[in-house]
Amino acid sequence: MNQYYNGYDFSDGMVQLFKDSYDSVFVTKDGTVAFEADSDLSYEAFKAGRAVVYNYEKGQYGYVNESGETVIPFTLDEAYSFVGDYALYKELGKYGVIDNNGKFVMLPTFKAATMTEDGFVVGFDGVFTVFLNKDLEPIHRMPGDQTSSVWSNLIIESGDEGYDYKDFSGRVLGNFNDYWDLGDYMFDSGSGQLIDSSQIASDLPADENLSIVSEYSYKFINSKGEVAIDLSGYDSANPFSEGLAVVEKNGKFGYIDTTGKVVIPIKYLAASDFYSGEASVETVSDYLYINKLGETVESDYGYDNGETSEDSDYYVISTGYYGDSGVANRKTDKIVLKAEYSSVTDYGNGIFELMDDNYNYGFFNANTGTIVTPAYEYITIYSDSGTVLVESEDSLYGMLDFNGKVIVEPKYDYITEVVDGLYEVQKDYSYGIIDSEGQVLIIPEFDYIYSDEVIEDVVVFSTEKGTESHIMIYNEKTKKVLSDTLEGSAIGYGESFIVLSNMNGLNTVAGFDGSKLYETKDYFVDANGKYLQFETESGTDYVVDTNGKTYLENNKFNDIYMPVEEEHIIFSNDDGYGIVNLSGQVTTEQIYKNVSFINAGIMSVYDKGNFGYVNLSGDDIIESGSVDFLFNFTDGLGLIIKAE
Repeated sequence: MNQYYNGYDFSDGMVQLFKDSYDSVFVTKDGTVAFEADSDLSYEAFKAGRAVVYNYEKGQYGYVNESGETVIPFTLDEAYSFVGDYALYKELGKYGVIDNNGKFVMLPTFKAATMTEDGFVVGFDGVFTVFLNKDLEPIHRMPGDQTSSVWSNLIIESGDEGYDYKDFSGRVLGNFNDYWDLGDYMFDSGSGQLIDSSQIASDLPADENLSIVSEYSYKFINSKGEVAIDLSGYDSANPFSEGLAVVEKNGKFGYIDTTGKVVIPIKYLAASDFYSGEASVETVSDYLYINKLGETVESDYGYDNGETSEDSDYYVISTGYYGDSGVANRKTDKIVLKAEYSSVTDYGNGIFELMDDNYNYGFFNANTGTIVTPAYEYITIYSDSGTVLVESEDSLYGMLDFNGKVIVEPKYDYITEVVDGLYEVQKDYSYGIIDSEGQVLIIPEFDYIYSDEVIEDVVVFSTEKGTESHIMIYNEKTKKVLSDTLEGSAIGYGESFIVLSNMNGLNTVAGFDGSKLYETKDYFVDANGKYLQFETESGTDYVVDTNGKTYLENNKFNDIYMPVEEEHIIFSNDDGYGIVNLSGQVTTEQIYKNVSFINAGIMSVYDKGNFGYVNLSGDDIIESGSVDFLFNFTDGLGLIIKAE
């Protein structure tokens, strides 16, 4: 009769078998009971003669040997299986290495770490991912957190074509289109090649120029190379984004401004850079979006049914879990809409979508008390634009304002907002554009319409009818058409112009007012600010400004790279990259293997493992090799990082 009712798989010659729900034993392959398990402990599988064990009472981890004896006490926040003589552990949010005798051979150092089956330790120290050999000596490092890019004893990176795979010294071994993980093998699904990871060199020598770093200093410098913000006492920092930078102190995150002042408290478990005025943050209990004042903001999709923002003046009420819903004033708790609707959804700004028992839709404006009785098949509320799109029983679309006034009678086959306050309409498979007042800007007679808000308040509409293409340029702020006479398809934009491709093979640069600035048959490459880049049939790139003046048209460079900053631009030749002014004078004496785009008059350079900053005159404002790492200038400041 079987004396065990459950168990796990064998690992390292041992298996845990359960007699009942609580009592268990560890058994060897010959059936010998090695030891009785303690029911107050949770055991992981044995590896290299040790098992990770969690002590429920202490809330800590330790290790036992194959006799069940505690060989490493229960003092660790987290513990991981041994590979050979070493294992990873975690204390105070960082990873270190412990040996099988319990000696801490590496104190908590890495913010993220993994150990491969061959005994390599791959750890992220907050700036670099460091690869350690079996003697825990550094053999290679890469910027950023690459711990998730490690597969067996290989580094897998997305390359120019498919994926590159490298050994832990950084040496490229090959490339493949796509791959499958087959345990000890990697299968290139494009070529059919099978790669045996066990054949990859695992006895890589240490790099004597590298060391394991546990602390870095962070500073922001200005374009003169002067320290603008010294972040001594901080654990990490991100480059500035939209005037604010993420900083870390004691495992918590917040934001500073460009003077170094903390403007959003350092209290979050994680924080992202700002984008379009918002950033995501993590608290103990939630993930939130905040604005630049540190205030919680809601998503663009409104609230879930029955939920309301705490910042709203009104809130949804209900007669029960499956009961009818209404709306109440948050300050007075007075009911402002009786609970007689199947569903009430808060869209912000005091506007609520209503649904009745027959799945008809309407809305309620709590600010004015206006009720639009549910009578529509569907509605779409645009809180920012102050409009509601409605679908009638006849499946025709119209538009109301928030007071229920009809702006557009239901007469279109479809309406959708393309940018704030502007709507694409469809009638009999033809398309047009109307505004939030119902004014027709483009008659619905076109096969296709494409819209693009190229700069703030300026929208470009591209229309197609048969083989003809036209452009209309509209100012949202003044509600005026800037131009509607241009022909062709839009292929690029600048701060005050549009680039058009015409049926006659010409590329035309035109101002937003419709004036023609430049025409050429050369290939359009890029546009930024008041400059454009074109390429001749022979492959020479040159620059044009909005006055139609050309620059660098006879250059001998391999390529040039926008943007133009203070009449300077990056070029490349066979040896690398440098800076040239628009008169054709090369200003950098040195040519660099890797560079960034110019920002605030500064170019980041990386050559022979060294980082630095160079200004437009070619002068070093941070000498290459004087810092361990740096980021491109943003908001007029550059972040430099140096090992302590």
